[in-house]
Amino acid sequence: MSFFDTLRYKFFDQKNIKRLAIEGMHCAHCKKRIETIASETPGICWAEVDLAAGILRYAEKGTVDLESLKRAVTEAGFSPRDPA
Repeated sequence: MSFFDTLRYKFFDQKNIKRLAIEGMHCAHCKKRIETIASETPGICWAEVDLAAGILRYAEKGTVDLESLKRAVTEAGFSPRDPA
């Protein structure tokens, strides 16, 4: 974990950081697309994709409509699923 990652995790209350597994990401463009979709979702104030693990981590700032996030991810051509 980089220095900046450590700061991010300390800055956000850990109970507000959620995870969503996403299948179909293969490159940096996919990663950026998912991060953009998540960042534009109302209630999300920070989003980061771990491409190797296929996980989107995001911080909630308010209420997030998870179904609308999943729908936007699906419309972009990816498959969201709850992380194991």
